[in-house]
Amino acid sequence: MRRVGLKPSFGRVPQWPLGAFASVAVAGPMARTVRDTALMFSALARHDRRDPLCLPDDPRDWTAGLEYGVAGLRVALLRRPGFDAPVDWEGIAAVEQAAHLLLEAGAEVEEAEADLPDVREIFGRIWGAALSKVVAGIPESRRHMLDHGIVEVAEHAAGASALDYMEADAMRLAAANAMARFHARYDLVLCPTVPGPPPLADAPTVDPVQSLWTAWAPWTFAFNLTRGPAITVPMGFTQEGLPRSVQIAASQYRDDLVLRAARSLELAQPFAVADLG
Repeated sequence: MRRVGLKPSFGRVPQWPLGAFASVAVAGPMARTVRDTALMFSALARHDRRDPLCLPDDPRDWTAGLEYGVAGLRVALLRRPGFDAPVDWEGIAAVEQAAHLLLEAGAEVEEAEADLPDVREIFGRIWGAALSKVVAGIPESRRHMLDHGIVEVAEHAAGASALDYMEADAMRLAAANAMARFHARYDLVLCPTVPGPPPLADAPTVDPVQSLWTAWAPWTFAFNLTRGPAITVPMGFTQEGLPRSVQIAASQYRDDLVLRAARSLELAQPFAVADLG
């Protein structure tokens, strides 16, 4: 299956009750096409007073402006999100194909380095502490039902102090500041979504503490930390017939730009909705 998935700007979609991961996670739409994603986003992105972190109401139609294109937008092709994140050759090929398509659509595309700190350490601390809290809230009689990798990550982070967490959150803000400065130069960031093809459902987790930034989410958690919007769009298939994708991010609250860029890619290489099953 191929889908478009939008991680909106933090606060666009209300969440209540706020979970343990609330500071580095959002709710967002997933649909078959960019237009369907934007349509669903229009329904979700409304103020809810129960969520104290929710943005003020903005009853806009997020499908409006999808066809504005990317002409004149500055796009940074990001090879390194603060550390040497892994990606296979087919993932690199997908990004380079997307860069070419955006260039043909009129965008200015160039490789650029963001002055980001090592976000592995930041996300590992914050996410690990949140996971530890979740696991601690599960009765011991049921913890044997949890995935062993999840339990191992939670146990690894269980010893963190409140001071450790506050230091990690200060580092998160520093990463957000660095990303904001990067977006002063570039409207959009283009990079991989995942390091490789979809894993087998029953594949065992090897070293789950390291897997967070080697196999699971090395290309996505920088945008969770910095809280700007990011969208994942299909970009053809691997040689084995598995879906490839790319990720496009923008500065905080410019959800419209990632939707426009995703639509441009969709128009340049249709996502073949009929084969989505």
